[in-house]
Amino acid sequence: MRPIFEKIKASCFNDGYCWLWEGARDSSGYAQKNIQGKSRSVSRFMLCYATHTPERLDYRNYKRDACHIIGCLYHHCVNPGHLFWGDHATNCELRERERQMRQEWLNDHPEMAMWMANLYQVQQL
Repeated sequence: MRPIFEKIKASCFNDGYCWLWEGARDSSGYAQKNIQGKSRSVSRFMLCYATHTPERLDYRNYKRDACHIIGCLYHHCVNPGHLFWGDHATNCELRERERQMRQEWLNDHPEMAMWMANLYQVQQL
């Protein structure tokens, strides 16, 4: 598995905080890679590798999944330090809490809202 881990890491843009996957993504923007002949979640693979957890890579109908920490803004970040094992409900709750915190901050700093919008557009290119 180490060669796959190294290939994935080499296929990322490291901005000093996040490891941003530059390969294929699913419709929600999460990193995907063909591993063992199937399209797999790169985040899940990286977390399995980093935690030495022999989880099934096929996460459908499975209770635990790789969730992103609050503060990691990118669905396609595969930095194992930004991931933890959680369930879908926890992941949704954290994502909503982060969205609310970000919106409150932007409401308090309207001058940054335009800057953030421009940054987002550049990242989509």
